[in-house]
Amino acid sequence: MIEYGLIAGLTFLAIVGALRYYAERLEVMYQIIGAAVMKST
Repeated sequence: MIEYGLIAGLTFLAIVGALRYYAERLEVMYQIIGAAVMKST
């Protein structure tokens, strides 16, 4: 039973880490797009 808890915990941490990584990437991408839109207007 404890093994399942450890596996679930590690899976949860991996998912949270991946989401934080992609959220940072998306934020940078939207900043670049926003800057390009502001420059073109």
